[in-house]
Amino acid sequence: MKKRSKSIMIYFLFCVAAVTVFGGTMVSGTSSGTKYALNHACAEESGIVTENGNIFAMTSEDETHTHEFVYSKDENGHVGICTICGYKTEVLPHETEYVSDINGHTGTCTVCGYQTGKTPHTYEYEYDEEKHTGICTVCGFEIEEEHKLVWITDKEATATEQGYRHQECSICGGKFNENDIIYPPIADGGTVVTIVFAVLLALAAAAIIYTKKKEKKNKTKPPFDFKLDSLKRVFEGLPVKIHAHQEDDIETAIRICREFGLKDVSLDHCTAGWLIPETVKESGFSAILGPSMTGSTKYEVKNRTFKAAKVMKENGILFAIMSDHYVVDISMTTTQLSLFVKAGLDYVSALEAVTINPAKILHIDDTLGSLEPGKKADVVIWNGDPLHYMSSPVQVYVDGIPRL
Repeated sequence: MKKRSKSIMIYFLFCVAAVTVFGGTMVSGTSSGTKYALNHACAEESGIVTENGNIFAMTSEDETHTHEFVYSKDENGHVGICTICGYKTEVLPHETEYVSDINGHTGTCTVCGYQTGKTPHTYEYEYDEEKHTGICTVCGFEIEEEHKLVWITDKEATATEQGYRHQECSICGGKFNENDIIYPPIADGGTVVTIVFAVLLALAAAAIIYTKKKEKKNKTKPPFDFKLDSLKRVFEGLPVKIHAHQEDDIETAIRICREFGLKDVSLDHCTAGWLIPETVKESGFSAILGPSMTGSTKYEVKNRTFKAAKVMKENGILFAIMSDHYVVDISMTTTQLSLFVKAGLDYVSALEAVTINPAKILHIDDTLGSLEPGKKADVVIWNGDPLHYMSSPVQVYVDGIPRL
């Protein structure tokens, strides 16, 4: 009996000592066998909380603490370890805020401070017929720009069947002008164009040979050839005017001029030149646009648009605008100009396209094309905006003499 009483007393003293040391409720038994004698910040009112299979013994309320984490981190996330109680979180995803510019974004986790390097944007696009908006799927950065269109052939044309093509933006992937027809060579005049250029090449080559023979001294010169003698003036600096509508015709004309060293060239009509502005600019040739107030009377002018002048201006190409009278009556010149302005061409450039720019292309800008001392005083005075359809000229001066 004394032995049993002694055992009970020892157990009692042990329990009292435990309560004295820990100052709170003693908790025993866990599924993992791990015990804590600290009051945990995530404790419930009961004073006991289970976390990852561990049971925490809680002390008095004034000894509670909020976790003070240090973090282990990498690109996959971060793990927090409490410096007070040693509590360890699972791998948690970063909570990232981004600093962005046109070149990319840099992310910083607001929890652990982990930083990513500068990363290019990954865009998803929304688009309409003129432009697209890219939104970065990571940081939300937005960019808006015009399409960069290229022609994609879906089906090649043959001698007996027409083909198809569409335009596609090389940035956003937007598709436009789908099922645009590529006519068979004979149907769209391609064969005729090829023959014309072949004849031009042959004539140019013949003119060069003819010129060289005439320049040789002390040798029999060839008989005078009116056609070749006229053509050789082109190689002596006579300005060349090339009638071309479609992209392939314009590109072929530029290639031929380069082959024979022709530099003083204007691309007349240049209807589809706005689709290949880089090619036109690189050639150094000028463009004379128009007429634009006409119907689609032939296949070659299907890409006619009033925004062509705006594209030429933006690419630094010297251009003028013509009426091709009588195709568009010359009296409609100002009306046609107003439609170019409506399509985005600035007002001053529109006026220059029918004044100083044509004079530059014709190399007569030293006497015509602008109001300057020493030039011919050809002036029109209007009763309103010259490009308004209700305006009319009230006086015209030619060589300084009034004509109305």
